[in-house]
Amino acid sequence: MRHYLVVANRTLDSPALEAWVASRLVEEPVHVHLVVPPTRTEGRIRWAEEEARDNARQRLARARSRLRSIGALVGGEIGPEDPLAAVAAALRRCPYDLALVAG
Repeated sequence: MRHYLVVANRTLDSPALEAWVASRLVEEPVHVHLVVPPTRTEGRIRWAEEEARDNARQRLARARSRLRSIGALVGGEIGPEDPLAAVAAALRRCPYDLALVAG
């Protein structure tokens, strides 16, 4: 079984991510750990962190459900706003076969 770390924000809901995971599932079972950074809402002057975290939680739940429905084992968490910090933190906790950072 391969273990993949995916740090994603807007692309979390994209069909491309689901297709990428599905292509890996053809070869062998996979575990995907999703890290979703909370993001600032465009057009807002003030940073509404709790709202951003709630939005990230909702996107994470939808993505986990979709990827599980195609047969992947899926974990996930809300990470730091900086995607590279999210990767570093996740790699300190667990080794992965591949880390993917998507926008």
